[in-house]
Amino acid sequence: GLDDISDPMAAENARVRTLVLVANPGVGLLAEPRYVQATLPLPQAGYAKVVLELDVNNHPGVMSHICNLFARRAFNVEGILCMPVSDGRRSRIWLLVFEDRRLEQMVLQLEKLEDVLTVRRHGTEHEVFERLECFFH
Repeated sequence: GLDDISDPMAAENARVRTLVLVANPGVGLLAEPRYVQATLPLPQAGYAKVVLELDVNNHPGVMSHICNLFARRAFNVEGILCMPVSDGRRSRIWLLVFEDRRLEQMVLQLEKLEDVLTVRRHGTEHEVFERLECFFH
């Protein structure tokens, strides 16, 4: 996650520097220089890709919750596909991710989300993303 660094000297050791925009009701957006340290993603070389198949409740915000879970941990999602199933009360989400040492913990955290009903892991040979590749080449 992101940790504020209040001491500018300590910020010299930070991995990422950014400019934070602060909303002020009377003035609008104010630029406030601030330093933050971010968790950098692990190198992806040498890791196999994995397809995660999630059955979820179909309502606004579910996809955002899932993507934010990955984003907060600097875990890159290579591909996302989401479609409603059966009567539209449920959706199926396929995520293409790298299988690094954090994936097991990510799956456990996904399973704890209220709207996630099931999580299944597949290898990269899963046909859902293979069939889509022809649309992107």
